Amino acid sequence: MPHSKPQILINVYGGLAQDVFSSVSADVFVVDWDTEGATPEDGVLDVAFDDDESATAFVSEFASASLDYGEQKPVHRAVQTYLTENQ
Repeated sequence: MPHSKPQILINVYGGLAQDVFSSVSADVFVVDWDTEGATPEDGVLDVAFDDDESATAFVSEFASASLDYGEQKPVHRAVQTYLTENQ
């Protein structure tokens, strides 16, 4: 499915990113601000902002797979349907 801009498809199921597909090589990071009850031992980071405020977040790196619409997985069909209906 030719497109003028790079495409990145993030497959979310159960509120969690499950897969990342990309039409170009990409480094993908997921930032999750939902850290209630987490501690540094759980891998949560303290993120400082410019206004002396801070928040905690989990940051994880996702490996992206090649975006191949020929695979016809349900996630690919969902994007194909969206693009067809919204062009």
